[in-house]
Amino acid sequence: MFGLTQMYYAHDRYAEALPLASRMYEVLIEPGRSELPPPARARYLAAKGLALAGLERFDEAKGPLTVAHQALVEVD
Repeated sequence: MFGLTQMYYAHDRYAEALPLASRMYEVLIEPGRSELPPPARARYLAAKGLALAGLERFDEAKGPLTVAHQALVEVD
């Protein structure tokens, strides 16, 4: 799913990426629900914020990007 989301980003197709990114976010928002390494979890959490930012929905993007940043900071 993440690879397809990245492909959409590469072609500025953020509206198509958003549903996929939102689904990943829903699954990964709860720590321990996924077996992904923490850095990968943070990267996948950021996908929703990146899609929203690509759609210029910056206020909505802040929350998911902040969550992704916090997940990455917790890795250290």
